[in-house]
Amino acid sequence: MFEGDLLFIYAIIALIVVIAVIIVAKSYTVVPPHEAHVVVSRSKGKKLFCSREGVVKSAYWHVPVLQQRAVLPLENIQIQINDIPLRDKDMAKFAADVRCFLNIFDPIQPQRDWER
Repeated sequence: MFEGDLLFIYAIIALIVVIAVIIVAKSYTVVPPHEAHVVVSRSKGKKLFCSREGVVKSAYWHVPVLQQRAVLPLENIQIQINDIPLRDKDMAKFAADVRCFLNIFDPIQPQRDWER
């Protein structure tokens, strides 16, 4: 008589365990070698996680409700702006293409007041 109920309870417990394992597995993050993660939490402040020299930690637990995370690439970032309308000193119209490469040297460096 209680065998059907017992089987239902075991299925619910197994489902809860599977969901808990998936949540725990998703919250553990290993930082790839070409990225840096800056994690800000309310109690611990700002921490850097990457695989560069001098930074020991390259994996962490991330709780999205309590922490904010910024993912920064450590490789060269290409920024290309095509056909910017410009004028020379005699007000003649011409167009130019701009291409620049950025490389993040210090991911945790604070932002200056004039850059905000």
